[in-house]
Amino acid sequence: MSLSTGPFLHTLPNGLAGDDIPLIARIICASDAFDAMNSHRCYRDPLSDDVIIGELKNNRGTQFDPVITDCLLALIENGNITIAEKRLSE
Repeated sequence: MSLSTGPFLHTLPNGLAGDDIPLIARIICASDAFDAMNSHRCYRDPLSDDVIIGELKNNRGTQFDPVITDCLLALIENGNITIAEKRLSE
């Protein structure tokens, strides 16, 4: 599995599920969703931290790999990843 196949697999897992989905694809899936929620779009502002964290928690184990989600939430909690709402208020 190469890094170049990750973006393809995160949108079309070809019937794969759970741990059969390559790790890079599972990371890209959660990261891409976080980026989409945390970014300004032409049709909306970034979502609030409560909404982003809620979406990650609510979809942990279904849309997002639970281990990857826990890592992403820990990075947010520790301040290693900044949510847009917090950047704008600083």
